[in-house]
Amino acid sequence: MSTLFKSFLTGTLLTVGLVVAGAGLASAAKMTGTLTADNHYSLYTGIKNGSKLNFVGRNEVGLNGSKGRYNWSHAETWTFNINSGDYIYNVVWDDAAVAESWIGEFKLPDGKTLLSKAKDWEYVIAKGKNPGDYGAVPALQELKSEIANAHWIRAKEIGLNGINPWGKIKEVSANASFLNVSNQKSSHYTIFRTKYAAYKSVPEPTATPKKRRRKG
Repeated sequence: MSTLFKSFLTGTLLTVGLVVAGAGLASAAKMTGTLTADNHYSLYTGIKNGSKLNFVGRNEVGLNGSKGRYNWSHAETWTFNINSGDYIYNVVWDDAAVAESWIGEFKLPDGKTLLSKAKDWEYVIAKGKNPGDYGAVPALQELKSEIANAHWIRAKEIGLNGINPWGKIKEVSANASFLNVSNQKSSHYTIFRTKYAAYKSVPEPTATPKKRRRKG
């Protein structure tokens, strides 16, 4: 193989590699999520079957909030990257005592806002154990298995932001709803998800004018 051809081949492969890498970077977009849960949650992004999950963050450990009296009193805000076609996963668990729910909003890269509304989210009650107030988030491998084998159903709304016993979560839109998690006093956690690509702007189809028939 000539030196000239080797240089040409190396340059071509490098260019292709940069194009592929650039395409991968271009598909990722920055998103901001603001949410809270009674009592705890951990937030992820990932693909449909759950084999790839990226941990974003979780709320405080324990009974008290970092601000406010309870761990759900104020919402946390997270900024993270998400790829087109990925899902947002929110893993939620309670103290297995009185009430349970989560509420939130997500600022999408196209300028739209995704709220915690039943029509946009689906969920499954996991088989895994409820971590409780002081437990660690469920293991990543456990979550992957739960998602891969899940039978998803549409989320259920309890009421709009401001409903008792939680009151108004001021960091979240008044139009967001509290979504129901696993049954009261449950020993399991709940996984919610929604697909990011479903909320990207889709151009309106262009109408094709009908041809008039000639009279004759």
